[in-house]
Amino acid sequence: AQVVALPKDSPACVTWAATELAAVLRARKFPCGAYPERNSVRVLIGPDALPLTPHPAPSRGAGNAADVSAAPEAFAISKSPEGALTVAAADATGAMYGLLELAEQLETAVPAAGRAEPADLVQPVSRQPTVAVRAVNLFVHVDAHGQLAGWFKDERYWARYLDLLARSRFNTLDLHGAYCPASTVFSSLVHVFTSADPAQPNPNLAVLKQVVGKARARGIRVYCMNYLNGPQALQGDLARRVEQLLRACPDLAAVGVRVKREGGEALDPFEKCYLAPARAAGFAGSFVTRSWGTDKDTLTDLARLAGDKLLVEV
Repeated sequence: AQVVALPKDSPACVTWAATELAAVLRARKFPCGAYPERNSVRVLIGPDALPLTPHPAPSRGAGNAADVSAAPEAFAISKSPEGALTVAAADATGAMYGLLELAEQLETAVPAAGRAEPADLVQPVSRQPTVAVRAVNLFVHVDAHGQLAGWFKDERYWARYLDLLARSRFNTLDLHGAYCPASTVFSSLVHVFTSADPAQPNPNLAVLKQVVGKARARGIRVYCMNYLNGPQALQGDLARRVEQLLRACPDLAAVGVRVKREGGEALDPFEKCYLAPARAAGFAGSFVTRSWGTDKDTLTDLARLAGDKLLVEV
């Protein structure tokens, strides 16, 4: 039987979090019912789900979360007087966070005498992020021959790691590189995932697409920060490869480069090797760079080139 009443065709991040909640309910042998019965759980998602409409005056420990605006990733948990639970969220990621909050409350709750049901133990709460981008910065490793490290291709690694990030409320996976631990040399991450001949796709590109898809299923967006910069970026086939990458992997949230230069040495490669290929590929995401090794004037000019889509990592 369905433990949590979900909206039809709920995204993967919501169904996963509902599974997490169901596992806690089973492990602690908590009763559950079909909404609107006592101890039942339903999920509401969408711009009209928040703010919550207050229930009548609470009784038997029932209560309501304070209203919360329909900001991205916001959620509220409320309780009806009958003891039915509602997770209301502005979007799918907010619903995932609300279900995880509910699971964590029940997993750690200490029942009092005669009060050992979810309807008694859950505290109404509302949450919305104070920080919009909550990122982990992961360097993509290659060996001395430029081959992608084995751990990046390991599906078990990504399953565990992305679950951990979601439970920890990270929403951005910021891939940097490439980096060779043996030589401590940085190289082009774009070249790790693309090929000289588009007719023969790089197998690593399929791996990246899987990572991006699995991350989206946990409410996590993926950035790709390349470390090939300056005049040398203009000397090869980087622009063509960036376009190849973005056409094949349009769900990347952002692409960019650690410019590590000032003035024209930063601006020209950024325009020709990232902005122009992104336009050619119809890329709808953002662009990203780092403040390290450059100056305020250069970053201001980069932002002007990228419009309102430039993210700067400080």
